[in-house]
Order: sequence, then C-alpha cells, then structure tokens
Amino acid sequence: VLAGTYTTRATVHLLRKLGMNVVELKPASNFDKVVENVRAVGKAVGESARADSMVLRMERELSELRGPTNEHRPRAALFYANSYTSGEGSLIDSILRHAGFGSLAREMGIRGTQKLSLETLVTRQPDALVLGHRDFPGDALAYEVFNHTALRHVRRTIPTFSLANALTICGTPHAVKAVERLRRFREKFARPVESSQ
Repeated sequence: VLAGTYTTRATVHLLRKLGMNVVELKPASNFDKVVENVRAVGKAVGESARADSMVLRMERELSELRGPTNEHRPRAALFYANSYTSGEGSLIDSILRHAGFGSLAREMGIRGTQKLSLETLVTRQPDALVLGHRDFPGDALAYEVFNHTALRHVRRTIPTFSLANALTICGTPHAVKAVERLRRFREKFARPVESSQ
C-alpha cells in the first residue's frame, strides 16, 4: 500500500497491523524529491528498472527545457483558490525556477504555502500571474476570489496563465509538463514585440 507521510496515522497503523506492506512517501518539494519517490515506488513494486527509465526520461526533458543561465527571470506571482500562494520549499516553486521565472513568494520570504492578499498582489506588481485551476466543473466558494475586481484588474494588466493544479501538487514525472507549459508561456510574453511600422 502506498501512503503519504501526511496520511492519517491511525490508517497507516491499522494497515500495518493487518500485515500490509505500507510504503510511505514524503511530499515532493522539488524534482530531486520526485526522483526519490519514483525510485521508492519502483523498488516497492519490483519495477526498479522501469523507475530508473522514468527518471532518465524526466531528467532529459528537464535538461531540454532549461534556458541559458543568464536569462532574465520575470517575477511570477502564484495565486490559487482561497488566495493561497506557494514559495520556497514547494514543488511549484521548483517548477517555476525550471521554467525560467523568478518567484514573488520567494522574494517575500514565503516558505511552503501561505495566504497572499489581493492588496499585496496588486502593490508588488509582478511581471506575470500564474493561476491554479480545477480540472472539474462546478462552482466552489474557494474560487470566488478569482472574480474579485482587483484580481480582474491584475489579469488585464500583466500576462496571465492558468495551470492545472494536478500538475503542480502531485510529485510525479508529469510535473515536467508544468515546466514545459510555463516555459512556453514565458517565451511567448518575454519575446520582444516586433515594430508594426
């Protein structure tokens, strides 16, 4: 049984008491941790060679997406449901850096996930806005903040991109897709605008 270190302790204890082999995985806060988890799962299910192959493919894809070391890093503000953002020590922070962005949350000294007020978002004037979005229909109060006048103003004034939450929360090799999509977004808005003359 695969479980996260955040899984209810009583559940993990019960599974072990029933004789189940439980492998606990820590949340991945960067791509090195993704690699550790992939290899741990591979070993647990007797597929170490396949896990190593996944890791090699992921590392190759990340290398191909890497820009020059001296490239300008526009400051991106991450903004999720209930006005949350993520900073240093989070997988999305690692994804942002791999995609060539600086991070407003990191600049503010935010570690992990914390609230980011709309007032702060507006006054800090980031270069880009990255919004989390759900992959399922329906309304949710957590997303009401996305309709706020101040956030609508920010979205009209700076480049904005929506990224599926599933790509940035789960520490799997699929997180490389988030790097790829953010890299394309960055290159699109960072490209000099040609003169219309």
